[in-house]
Amino acid sequence: MRTCIVTGEYHLPGETFINRHIQHIFGGAAAVVCGRYHGENPFDVAYFNRRGRDMPMVDRVAMPFVMAANRMIHGTGRLPFGQAKRDLADFLRAERIEVILAEFGTQALAIAPLANALGIPASAIFAALMPPRR
Repeated sequence: MRTCIVTGEYHLPGETFINRHIQHIFGGAAAVVCGRYHGENPFDVAYFNRRGRDMPMVDRVAMPFVMAANRMIHGTGRLPFGQAKRDLADFLRAERIEVILAEFGTQALAIAPLANALGIPASAIFAALMPPRR
């Protein structure tokens, strides 16, 4: 199964459970979508870095309005839009992604509308600290 892991940061050595998902889930993730790329790709996966991309002028002008609308509609302003959305959709298609696993709900909020539009099932992992049992 061609899986894409969506995470805020790639590759951070301290994020052991995320790194294990990338390395092992369904035989190893096919791709990673990240908010920040830290210059290492130890698992040799295709990756898409959402930040640090050139933004066309039309997207820069539209950004405050699109972000405000997305906050009202989706609860977050971090959804990809414009050229970034098209580039991300092209990446997911090119990598033939069949399922998306978002690490944490914040990443799921940002990717779910695009995943739904592309017909790619998406799921999120929510981590919670549990109080010790007495």
